[in-house]
Amino acid sequence: MALPMGLCGSSNGTETSVVSQEMVRKALESLEDPLQKDFIESCLNQDPSKRPTARDLLFHTVLLEVHSLKLLAAHCIVSSKLNDSLNEDDLHVEDPNRIAATSTFCEMAYNQVPSFQIDLEKFLEDVSNGIYPLIAFTPLPHQQRMTASTSSSAIIGEQQHEDRGSDGDKPEPTPSPPADSPVEYKESRSIIKCTVTLNGSLLTLIVQLDDMMNRQLTARITENDSASILAAELVQHGLIAESDETRVEEAFAKALAKDITDSTLTDEKIVQEASTSTL
Repeated sequence: MALPMGLCGSSNGTETSVVSQEMVRKALESLEDPLQKDFIESCLNQDPSKRPTARDLLFHTVLLEVHSLKLLAAHCIVSSKLNDSLNEDDLHVEDPNRIAATSTFCEMAYNQVPSFQIDLEKFLEDVSNGIYPLIAFTPLPHQQRMTASTSSSAIIGEQQHEDRGSDGDKPEPTPSPPADSPVEYKESRSIIKCTVTLNGSLLTLIVQLDDMMNRQLTARITENDSASILAAELVQHGLIAESDETRVEEAFAKALAKDITDSTLTDEKIVQEASTSTL
């Protein structure tokens, strides 16, 4: 779609839905930006195996945006929650004419920096809300045992165990993690509501985080799985915060214990019915 839009006006005023090779060649020759020309030519390579991948195109010079140190520093501050301990004076430059950096060749004041802001509180708030993401640093997704459930139908007769905070106070919201989290990522958001559902061997965990985001995870469990192992896996893959491991483990333990109790009662009922019928 981008190519016909880019060739708009190359048909000499005639209306046509066909883009010929000659039109493409003339359009490429009319481009003044060599990077833009190289970008389009690489996409038009007649050999499909030599065409760049979507990832290669995103990192092409004509598209790749090198993030400023200011934005990188803001993301570090937000991810480490330092902005919670900073006061208004820490985020405000009283004298814009004060020298901010010096080198052998020159010195530069705050007001000489193109991206300078007197008040950084709003900028940090925008970063924490995801307005300025670090798209160039998005990692590759990793394999994880717990996966998002694709089923939206309700299961009748399933056991639900809900674990809520006793104090009722909601923690302060913290920034959301990337959609595809790496193994090294550690969840920093706290759980304010936790629900565990066990239906046969299918275990479903639904949590509500302190930024009001919901996360649903499902997995098939075996007899060798325990509540502690399952909770530790979630922490390892960055799906829950380490501080919530005990809470989730207890919720898993309740669900597993309830399932065992129900199975025992069912077996006893079958035995009693069998004995009655024999008599």
